[in-house]
Amino acid sequence: MIDMVRLVRTSADQLPEGEIARQAQRLGLSRPAKEIQPALDIFCHQTRRVHDHRVAFAEAAEAGASTLLVLEANCLLVEDAASLLHRLIAALDEVDWTVLHLGLMMALPSGVADAGNATLLPAEQSVGAFANLYNARAIDELLEMLPGEPARLGNYVGDLAPSDPARVSYLSEDDRGALEATVARCEDRFVAYPMIATTPALLPYQSPAIRDRFGLVKVQRA
Repeated sequence: MIDMVRLVRTSADQLPEGEIARQAQRLGLSRPAKEIQPALDIFCHQTRRVHDHRVAFAEAAEAGASTLLVLEANCLLVEDAASLLHRLIAALDEVDWTVLHLGLMMALPSGVADAGNATLLPAEQSVGAFANLYNARAIDELLEMLPGEPARLGNYVGDLAPSDPARVSYLSEDDRGALEATVARCEDRFVAYPMIATTPALLPYQSPAIRDRFGLVKVQRA
């Protein structure tokens, strides 16, 4: 069960107008996906991204949500995401977990599982934050780690962001590490296999078998 769903804008949004809402429908969610719209105008896009994720964590904690799904607004989902997510959530009941990554920043090895199955794999590297399911334990830990005051958060992000451009991930301008490094500190993380989420920037780096399962939702015209 997913108690709360939040959408976060990034500086790398590349989907057509209304597409993220259409993509979210592929998850078959009973609760609406509300977009985070903070009043603060934070100039640094990395700090803004982390800040907006933290707002989602804070809203979930205040509401007493046991699970929070955060999707970034450039997220692509497979057509059968709803059935796969249902099976993954059932599998989470059997393990100790904090974060379920619906996708990672690079491809998982091929042949780990059949394409139609939903399998939990330990998330040990290439952590992503564009489509994550968090439980209450993870939410509390992340709120503890991420400063709530914007200036302190900016310093925190600056300390984690690579100063050498050569160390910056080539996959996406937003995959530079501040949020990802923080989420990676949570223990008992898992990733969905096959991945059910990716982004346009990451799509070329997925294996062909997985890549072909993503795409834009066709708009039904009257």
